[in-house]
Amino acid sequence: MAALQQLKSSEMPRRVETLLNSLQEFLQHPPSDWLKGTEDLFTPSSPAVSLQWTYRDGRLVNLPVSLLVEGDIISLRPGNEAPTELRGIQEEEHVVLSRSDVFSHLSSPPSPLDNGRPCPHRLVQPQLFRVTKTPAVEVVQRCLELSQQRPISVLDNERFTVQSLLERGPVPLALVLLLMLNMLRYILGAPGVGPWPVTLLQLPVNGILPLLPLTFPSLWLLVGIYGEVRVLLQMGPQPTDWWTRSLCSLEMLSLSVGRAHFDDTRVQFDDMQWQRHAPSLQPLGLAVQLLLSNPVVAARILHLSDHLTHAALLRTRPPCQPVRPPWGLYQLPGILGFSPSAQDPFQHRLSVGAYTLPTIPCSGEPREMAPPPVSMRRLPFSHLIALLVHHTHTGELHLFSYGSADVVLGACTEFWDGEDLQPLTDSDRKKVVDFYQRSCMAGQCVAMSFKPLTQPYDPEIDGMCVEMPLNQGAETAGDLSLSPLRQQVFLGLVSSQYQARPDMIRLISGLDSACIRFVYFSNEEEVRSKVFAEKMGLETGWNCHISLQSECFPLDPENIEVPERAEEHSCLLGERDSDESRTMDHDGACLIEDLNRAKLPKGIENVRPHLEHIDNVPLLVPLFTDCTSQTEYEMVCIMQEYGEVVCCLGSSQNINNNGIFLQSDISIALEPLAPTCTQSSSDAHQRPPHSQDSVSLAQLSSAICGLACTVQLHHQDNSTVIKLIKQARHITAGIRKCFLFLLQCQLSLVLIQILASVCQLPPPLATSDVLFLSCLYFPMLSVSLLGKPSDSSIMKVPTGKNLRFLPKKTLRFFMLCFLVKFGLTVCIYLTCFGLVLHSFCLEINHEDEKLCHPTALLMNSTVWSPDWYGKHSDGLSLAQKVIAFLVLLYAICTSVSHVHRSAPMWKQSPLSNQSWCAVVCTVPIFNVSITMGSRLLWHDVTSHHTFYISDIPMATWLLGIFWLIPLVFINEGIKLHEIRMRVRYQKRQKLQFDTKLGMNSPF
Repeated sequence: MAALQQLKSSEMPRRVETLLNSLQEFLQHPPSDWLKGTEDLFTPSSPAVSLQWTYRDGRLVNLPVSLLVEGDIISLRPGNEAPTELRGIQEEEHVVLSRSDVFSHLSSPPSPLDNGRPCPHRLVQPQLFRVTKTPAVEVVQRCLELSQQRPISVLDNERFTVQSLLERGPVPLALVLLLMLNMLRYILGAPGVGPWPVTLLQLPVNGILPLLPLTFPSLWLLVGIYGEVRVLLQMGPQPTDWWTRSLCSLEMLSLSVGRAHFDDTRVQFDDMQWQRHAPSLQPLGLAVQLLLSNPVVAARILHLSDHLTHAALLRTRPPCQPVRPPWGLYQLPGILGFSPSAQDPFQHRLSVGAYTLPTIPCSGEPREMAPPPVSMRRLPFSHLIALLVHHTHTGELHLFSYGSADVVLGACTEFWDGEDLQPLTDSDRKKVVDFYQRSCMAGQCVAMSFKPLTQPYDPEIDGMCVEMPLNQGAETAGDLSLSPLRQQVFLGLVSSQYQARPDMIRLISGLDSACIRFVYFSNEEEVRSKVFAEKMGLETGWNCHISLQSECFPLDPENIEVPERAEEHSCLLGERDSDESRTMDHDGACLIEDLNRAKLPKGIENVRPHLEHIDNVPLLVPLFTDCTSQTEYEMVCIMQEYGEVVCCLGSSQNINNNGIFLQSDISIALEPLAPTCTQSSSDAHQRPPHSQDSVSLAQLSSAICGLACTVQLHHQDNSTVIKLIKQARHITAGIRKCFLFLLQCQLSLVLIQILASVCQLPPPLATSDVLFLSCLYFPMLSVSLLGKPSDSSIMKVPTGKNLRFLPKKTLRFFMLCFLVKFGLTVCIYLTCFGLVLHSFCLEINHEDEKLCHPTALLMNSTVWSPDWYGKHSDGLSLAQKVIAFLVLLYAICTSVSHVHRSAPMWKQSPLSNQSWCAVVCTVPIFNVSITMGSRLLWHDVTSHHTFYISDIPMATWLLGIFWLIPLVFINEGIKLHEIRMRVRYQKRQKLQFDTKLGMNSPF
């Protein structure tokens, strides 16, 4: 076991050494295009990919966070989290940010409103910071320190438990019992007793030899290596580190990813007949192309979005959702028939942003009472971004706007129905707002509008943002800065949602069939997470979700009161009647999150008390929302405390996954699909990969972030996970079967020696026989059981938990089966041994029945009994060899029922295991050869009496051989009983797996 422990302890240093060698090779021979793929600064942010704007070689590139080093200069966008320890430069050197701190410009707030009139202000720009701590160093240090602190695997726990039970029970008990029996025999001068060294030392030691770990450590190591190789064959030729804990840890899978499993960014319509709406969609396609296809315009849109996100972060409580450009729609113009050159006639003139604060006040404002603290969905931030373009062919100016529905609707008086302009009625506005709010709960939604600009505009507002007051009336009607934004034409709403990849759906279905609980940790809020979880095939019922966000959570929804408005206000950029305002206020109030009717815990700090005092439903739910890397880590720890085996499947390019990877029983890094926002970036991701000799930055980043992972897969290798689990389960079941059979055989050797002492018989097995059986023959038979072909039904078998003890019911069942299997067989051993000794005694005493009667052996003194340790030792040696051969024969016969433990042998032939067949044919020949060789080499020619194989009585051979037939039926009968017990247990486990109802069930 020391060698195995040494291999495990050196695993992480070897991985680190390999990583350092790769980095050194990259630094010494960098590829000429090493910055390829990092130029796209507009890559949408994704929880699966950690990227940061960084200056390298005088260029601003989008670099993986794991490749940042101390001294790097980064450009941190407002509203973004610090990727590591940072310090400002030059005048801002006093600004220090820790990891995960959100960057905000507190020193330069927006300009205040001037007498209620909107006042444009400059955008908050990205700030330069110097990296003061290398993220990769922290990752490597954590891996080296914590890699050996993972939970003990299932097989190791079972091995430790069995070893401790043997050390506390059978081993000392057998030693004391043999010592007392043989001492009593020696003192009383019982017949057949040898010299005191043999009686008091050799026989007790022989009795416990089978239970001593003589070959077990080496056997455990070899079996583990065999299992690793069998599993690695499922992985293909890619290099992977995989050790013994993997074989058991794949029995339970918990998913911890952000969006690593999302499909590509192809836009698909829900309506298969969407072409009939093409006339209405054409203006939308043109607006999207002008917003996203031009890199210069996209940069301006991104800066405006960052500024609006910054405002939402600082000036709303709770913070509203961040504002993101609609990058996912960049393929929409191509689907609608627009060519890339359709944007060429248009020239950008200006871009401007506007926003208004939500009507739900901050808790710190004294003018209105804040509602009770409840868990609220993050509201969409009310904003608008306008783009003014000039058509070079016609000379006309066109204004395109997009943003939230409330602000865009406030700027519109008409809408385009595909044929003509129609006035916007209150009913139309209500429908639009309803659709927008529902879509924002489940995904993303953007409202778009258009206006041909014929009036003058203020060019000074280019690249600026304006905060609109709540009470905007006729006094701002003459404001030149806002006049271009009024009286627009509403084009429509574009709602988008992520779809689950088909291979991920198949993976989840396969895991569910294997009774492996797929748990989705989402950083989104409840409704949006439930929508996507349902698309993946997960249950999202009344008690299938827990929020890990820590905050106050009242349980009585009737006591929640939302204060009324102090006064009705008009919509942005135009007067609206009070009916529409009341409608939108009511819809906004509906965004308050529904309370958890299942009374499940809310917040990570309440999960443990719930498990201790109420029920285990938190261990059964498939969805956790509002997650952070810290809460995910803590939830994994809780699962492991209650015996769950956790396999973490996460992004290989998210540096925040490192701690979760280290804590999980086994972790698998999955290469994420890189998000794209423009056609150029999409083409960049479709370029041919680097050559085998070169290493890309993405590969280096994956190697660092996935350092703690046992396996790293590409994003198209999801099906490999099922293959790994199937093979790992097969090997795990084979290892259990192998060592269970070996333990029973070893215990039978102890039992036969104890019963021989009780029956006043000489030792039925010599020391060499005990060593050959326990250290060679039985291990060979046991290991051969691993050669059984893989069975697909193993994926339908529920697995147990990672327990640190064996239930008493399991121990009692094992002892009962052992006594039935080997109890009668051991009696047959001793009967055959007694018949051989009786025959030899008759030959020694010249057929004197009085001296060789079985009862005479108990009454005769040592003077008249044969001298088995002296002049008649040849007879005892031959009898022991015969018994050793019969013991081996019975072990082979018993192993027939262990080849296939899930079906009787008339349904599954043991001959399908070719390795077992080879061992069964080889071991008896090997035993006979060794026996004959030992008798020829160590035969004492001066012995008083010589015995031959022909002296063995026929009754011994008949009893020994014909006992094999009932032994087969006995073993098969026990196996059928075990199958019935196992089926009952599996049905119970399957019922527990499918049952998710906790307390206060409405059913």
